[in-house]
Amino acid sequence: MVNLTTLAPDIVTAILDETLPENVSLFDLAVDTPLSWEEQRRRVEQAASRPRRAGKQPPAAQTCQ
Repeated sequence: MVNLTTLAPDIVTAILDETLPENVSLFDLAVDTPLSWEEQRRRVEQAASRPRRAGKQPPAAQTCQ
């Protein structure tokens, strides 16, 4: 589990708004999380710049009925 209280506020907002880049995984945020918010942002940027894994599809849009 990721402790949201130690993450940079903009990263927390992106998690809650579901706007983190698709290549960023929970593992990227949970393992050896740096205390520095700038380092956390660099980690997210690095993860976002990785190529997408083959076969990974973006989540389907939810529809309201």
